[in-house]
Amino acid sequence: MKARTVEILKSFASISNQILFRVGTEVRIASAQNHKFGIATLDDEDAFPTEFAIYDLTEFLSVYGLFEAPVIEYRENECVISDGDSRKMVHYKYANKAIINAPSVKPISLGDTRVTFNMSKKVFENATKAAAIMRLNEMRVNENGVTLLNVERGSNDASGNSYDVDVGDFNVVDLSEKPNLYIAFGDLKMIPDDYVVTFTTKGVVFDSVQGDLKYVLSYITH
Repeated sequence: MKARTVEILKSFASISNQILFRVGTEVRIASAQNHKFGIATLDDEDAFPTEFAIYDLTEFLSVYGLFEAPVIEYRENECVISDGDSRKMVHYKYANKAIINAPSVKPISLGDTRVTFNMSKKVFENATKAAAIMRLNEMRVNENGVTLLNVERGSNDASGNSYDVDVGDFNVVDLSEKPNLYIAFGDLKMIPDDYVVTFTTKGVVFDSVQGDLKYVLSYITH
């Protein structure tokens, strides 16, 4: 697998450790509560030739990382990971597809746009660092811009420090129904990248400028 594919899958493991790989280059994953989704289009060289399920994606990637130049052979009930010409290999068994919470292949309907803005890789990395240092677990968007907040679990009130994010091309389309929009930010390990971010009537999309990756998040109600 290419380095970009491994990076994407490691990120997806923060959404769910269980995944169903379908034939082709598109990979989709959903959290157990269906409030976080990841959608990626892999390089053609990493297209999956068969459909299979993995119960522990983090473990699978760690096993893959045991090899210096890993090669994967996909079989009916398992995949074989090796160094190609080496005798060292792992027979990794697939999981039962029936127990995997696999998202639909249909497009996700998100409704009308409320707010859009650009978030460069540098701005995203700085915001992620600030969130980790100050334990800022939510992102709030309103007509004034984008702010990271510390909101206590079970509470509707932000307390302590906050961080105003300097995003680009901030455009408010319609916030008349809900002037403040909130999403969980601190616990989602998104890949640092340049993103177009769209807050809609039903959720939020972080769409990579590279065109191969997007995250879809549900709102937090306050």
